[in-house]
Amino acid sequence: MKNTAELGILGSIQLLNSSASIQDESFARMIPLEQQQLANRWRDLIDSGIYLIANTDVPWCCTPWRTGGEGESYTGRAMDALHQGVTRTTYDGRVPELWQASQRLTVQEAFEMLTIRGAYAAHQEDVIGSIVAGKYADFVVLSANPLEVAVDAIPEIDVLATIIGGHAEFCASGAEGLCP
Repeated sequence: MKNTAELGILGSIQLLNSSASIQDESFARMIPLEQQQLANRWRDLIDSGIYLIANTDVPWCCTPWRTGGEGESYTGRAMDALHQGVTRTTYDGRVPELWQASQRLTVQEAFEMLTIRGAYAAHQEDVIGSIVAGKYADFVVLSANPLEVAVDAIPEIDVLATIIGGHAEFCASGAEGLCP
């Protein structure tokens, strides 16, 4: 019998707040305490050869509809997702438990999972997912390179411009010179 990696099955994960979800009462109702350490085992999945992609959909744990409109609503910024995948520290500063920390990703892994790997999963890697001549010009301009800054500086990276089909759809104040 073939395993998941041998079958070429892709895994799609939420980088945001997997560490926070164990605090949520519905998580505790769905997953018994003794099995919670089996959740979000990204390092194990990668090490076993499973091809992972990631997304930044705002998770169920951090939206007002989950709390009846009470509490903080989380925006789901891509740089926060990247940071959380690498540190497993939540957006509100919750430090990961030991089993969560052992499942951290590298910045390179998390960055690829949010970019080129999604294009591969959609069978679109020949036209999207990386900046290469002949591909669609859909990309963001960031204030810093997440692969080169200190890990703790990743959440401070801002989107300066969003280019879709070669046209500026968003320019941050002061970044107009980047926008065609």
